[in-house]
Amino acid sequence: MRKFWVVFVVLIVGFGAVVYFGRDPFPVVPLPELGDGPVTLRVVRAINDRFNSLSEEEFESVLDQTARSVRFHFGLEVRFERGDDYTIAELFQLIPEPAEELALSLSYTPPPSGVSPEELISSIAVQIENGRVSTANILRFLEASIPGASRMRTKDLAESVASTWLDGLRAWQGLVAEDGDQVIDSSNYHQYAMWDFLGYGHLPFDIVVTNQLAASAERYAFSPASAPSGGQMGGLTGYSRKGQYGTYTMLSTFTYTNDIGDLTKLSPGQFLDSAITTRHAALMLTHEIGHLVLLLGHPWNNPNCIMSPSRPRLNGLSSGLDAAKCKIGSEPAMTPGAANIRYDRDLRGRLGPLGRFKSAVVAFMGGQADV
Repeated sequence: MRKFWVVFVVLIVGFGAVVYFGRDPFPVVPLPELGDGPVTLRVVRAINDRFNSLSEEEFESVLDQTARSVRFHFGLEVRFERGDDYTIAELFQLIPEPAEELALSLSYTPPPSGVSPEELISSIAVQIENGRVSTANILRFLEASIPGASRMRTKDLAESVASTWLDGLRAWQGLVAEDGDQVIDSSNYHQYAMWDFLGYGHLPFDIVVTNQLAASAERYAFSPASAPSGGQMGGLTGYSRKGQYGTYTMLSTFTYTNDIGDLTKLSPGQFLDSAITTRHAALMLTHEIGHLVLLLGHPWNNPNCIMSPSRPRLNGLSSGLDAAKCKIGSEPAMTPGAANIRYDRDLRGRLGPLGRFKSAVVAFMGGQADV
């Protein structure tokens, strides 16, 4: 008997929703088998020479503290295997051209101030309506900056979120780095989507630590935690086509080492002393390794947990963290495999013309982004 595969693509305000009878075109990264021995993580640095970065001593301190923190919070032994440093340009050359084209097509360029960002508003509204982003989490992070948010209709809430998000991004665009040029220049190194799609290349590492700022807006990935800071993220864990665990992690240290003015409203911290900087970076990297290796999710309602997505503030980041109150398996988000990291099967398989699923990718793709 001949089998028929049927694909229905429903476009909703420019976004794709797929009903697929057959193989899922956007599968979830499977939980890796770790074995009994130590977990080896290959780590490199990607340096943008426009910006200050951690010293070699600080970087080694971050790795040492991270190994201890991972053992404490997850009961895992990790060993870091250093690779050669990349320039930021060399790193981005690893992104295959079709993946880069798709990433840029999903990135959002803010219109001039005063012009309504209708496309971004619509995308946020769809993500709220389809449950990808919960209203409760929007209120958790944005109620202070959006008065009356709890009483708003979806369209009005999405409009307010977009306005808050783009105000923050424009603030980043207005800042000048220590080299005298704008922090966000004409390159795409700051774009979240470019980092998200980096994993479609042949990455010879599991973790990349960069001094590059990551702050942007996208039509497919909305994080309530990062919206007030203009889409700025301290870390990301996403799909890696050649990764030994099917994932890779990026950690940005930009705000730790670059003195570019008052970032109180945009970032958890800046230009800090070495001890605080390395401690904070190690805790952020521990969080990302929870996504990377165990595919843990975000326990939104547990402030004691290293995996909580609550916006970290340096003056109290480690206070309240209690591994005993956030054990592996203690709740659904802390169950290995809970993270919903997906990839585009069509793009991965061909890495040629993007094919018929390009319009639908936004409904399913994206890694775990963290502020």
